[in-house]
Amino acid sequence: MTVQLSQQNIGVGRGRLDEALIPLEKALMVLAGRERAVALSNLGNVLFQSGRIPEAIARLQESVRLDPGHIDAHYNLANALARSGRPLDALPHYEAALSA
Repeated sequence: MTVQLSQQNIGVGRGRLDEALIPLEKALMVLAGRERAVALSNLGNVLFQSGRIPEAIARLQESVRLDPGHIDAHYNLANALARSGRPLDALPHYEAALSA
């Protein structure tokens, strides 16, 4: 199954962040492995952009757990942790993103 989950396809590029959540959450019901990690990372990024930082952190942590090599998830998680006042927790994720 191919699922189109690029940020442009789900409405993020057009500024419709709330609309972007629906296809991502639906995709999570059927995806596994790397595809699930990518969807979680995209969902975390949309939540972050919407100011829903604690939810973003939870989704991004799950993405990194599923795919420790997912650079974007590490970078987005680091940004979310830093924004939430946890810069020391963010450092290893910035390092993971930069070392790839």
